[in-house]
Amino acid sequence: MGFLNKILERPSHEKPFVLLVVGHPAENAQVPDIGRKALAEISSFVTAKTESEGEGK
Repeated sequence: MGFLNKILERPSHEKPFVLLVVGHPAENAQVPDIGRKALAEISSFVTAKTESEGEGK
């Protein structure tokens, strides 16, 4: 995923990944009672440069 490192301006030694957990907990599972964070607390948005904003122009 070199393209992702490039657009996010991250060094090549960093490797993006995602951990996606699916399914339902077991009936006897203990799940913490936590609240959901607001989207603004856990995210950032990156916009791509247009050709007119490219380097050297």
